[in-house]
Amino acid sequence: MEMSPLPVEADLIARMSQELTLRGWTPIDSEGPIFILRESVEVEFQFAPRMSKLSSGILLLPALGVRHPETSRLVTKFYGLVADNVGVCSFGRGLAHLMSRYGHISDITTRWLVLDSTSVDSVVETLCVDLESYGLPFFREFRTLDDVIHRLEQESLDQFLLGHLGVSYALRNSLRQAIDTLGRYANIASTQQPPLSTQSWRFVRSFIDHFSIREDSLPFEIGD
Repeated sequence: MEMSPLPVEADLIARMSQELTLRGWTPIDSEGPIFILRESVEVEFQFAPRMSKLSSGILLLPALGVRHPETSRLVTKFYGLVADNVGVCSFGRGLAHLMSRYGHISDITTRWLVLDSTSVDSVVETLCVDLESYGLPFFREFRTLDDVIHRLEQESLDQFLLGHLGVSYALRNSLRQAIDTLGRYANIASTQQPPLSTQSWRFVRSFIDHFSIREDSLPFEIGD
């Protein structure tokens, strides 16, 4: 018999919301289920148990994000995007990636697979245990903006995360490092074509305007 995906999906979301709320997480309105946890005044944790519908059931693909609210707000503003109640994260990992470090590889695609309504409770319980065992230790490496900066400095960053790092430096009043990072961002922008380049240069101009950085002090020229 073919399972009915909509009732199972609704049951799954409701059960995750119930269990995660009991563990201190707050559900927020979004297109998919997202939960936030605040354990410090500077940094917010996001947990998104994304759902992939398969012929065999619903597979959860849980993602973890670390968000510094003011960095998120400014990055969104500089790109000219509409702010929402989710925001953009400065750093993230998949829960499966974290667990693979500890040998959970062979069962990673089945442990969060909901076959039907009878397996919802057991999968949600497994997910919550995995989040607490592997996700929370990862999250708790980030308590301050400096923690986020330190992690970004160790990563190979794409242009979007370079923008996050530059804004984070500027918020910390490390303007020289902010400008150097903005230069790396601009190097990528200079290789792009519209409309992508237009958005990138908008970010650069908004950045220097917000932080009162003179254009003639930049080690690069701003494109169109």
